[in-house]
Amino acid sequence: MSWKEPSERHNDEQIAAIERAAHLIAKTLAAGFHLLAAAAASPANTTDNSPAIKAAAKKLNDLTAQLHKSNPPA
Repeated sequence: MSWKEPSERHNDEQIAAIERAAHLIAKTLAAGFHLLAAAAASPANTTDNSPAIKAAAKKLNDLTAQLHKSNPPA
C-alpha cells in the first residue's frame, strides 16, 4: 500500500465499511424477499414464517446500527 495522508486512509476505511455493510444489507434483504415470495406462492401453507422474518428484520437493524457506529458524523 502506498503512503497516504491519514485523512485519506480514514476515507478508505469508511468506504470499505460501507461496502461491507451494503453487501450484508443486500443479503439480508434478499433473504427477506425469498421468505415473502415463498409465503405468497403458497397461501395455503400454514408455516409460520414470523420468527424468520423477525430475525431478518433484527439483523438488518443491527447492520444499520453498526454502519452508524462505524461512520460517525463529521
